[in-house]
Amino acid sequence: MKKIIFTVLIVLLLIPVASAVSSVTRSTYTSIATGGAGFVTLLDYDPSPAQPGQFLILYIKVENSGGDDITNAKYILEPKDPFVFKGGEDAERVFGTIGSQQQVLLEYDLYVDEDAYEGTYTIPLKLCLDQNCDDFIKKEIDITVQTGGIPGIEVGLEESDIFKGGKRGQITLHVINRGDLDAKYLVMELMPTKQFEIISPSRIYVGEMESDDFETAEFDIFINGDVASDATQRIDLPVFLDYSDANDKKYSETQSVGLTVYSNSDMAKMSLGSNSHSTTQYFMIVIGALIVIFLAYKYYFKKKFIKKQES
Repeated sequence: MKKIIFTVLIVLLLIPVASAVSSVTRSTYTSIATGGAGFVTLLDYDPSPAQPGQFLILYIKVENSGGDDITNAKYILEPKDPFVFKGGEDAERVFGTIGSQQQVLLEYDLYVDEDAYEGTYTIPLKLCLDQNCDDFIKKEIDITVQTGGIPGIEVGLEESDIFKGGKRGQITLHVINRGDLDAKYLVMELMPTKQFEIISPSRIYVGEMESDDFETAEFDIFINGDVASDATQRIDLPVFLDYSDANDKKYSETQSVGLTVYSNSDMAKMSLGSNSHSTTQYFMIVIGALIVIFLAYKYYFKKKFIKKQES
């Protein structure tokens, strides 16, 4: 009888302790949800937009904005079609303690199904409020999948005047979108160097460029006098490109376009060859005209001679 009474007393004494532990655990998880403490403040993924048949890395920043430390913080990501975890990836991220005003980073590797359709998909991230995550707060994470690839903007020389050092002239550049995705807000800017100066406006707004689209832009430039002073040389024309794709992802790059600048001696040869060619053409025209005159003269007198004999 005494043994039974003793056991009952022990149980009665342990109930408040267990209740206190449960209360502490529950209050710890609950404190995470109050005031936005311990929840997502920033997320990103790379590449953006995601591509079918490729992996992406999802970055989620969590911040404890509360005044107390957070203990036993557990986050569970639940990917849905068309996303699956990379082999060996764990859905849970557990942190023993997240101090007040401290930030932690959740990082997940996901694979995008190769047959995924284009669009924006939602993946839930759970913030557990109890040990078994039966009670939780859910954060929806949006990931955009783009099936069209990316823009492929290329710049090249369409045509130009013949340049030598110390000469001003015009160049025409072409810009092509060889990518599968449209580009918009395209700006191209010709950047000066020590070898040439830009006389005309250097920055041109092109705007939208669909896939396989083609545009041209003209620039007036001046080649500095010391360029190609001894020998013909090829100089680079740097072209800065700034644009966005259909998903508003921004791109910026600089491409180089080659331009030949001739030396004075090579320019003289080109001029001589041009004059020689013109002279040859002139003589051919004169000879042709003389032949026509001779044939006409011969025909006229032959006809006149025949008429004279008939009379």
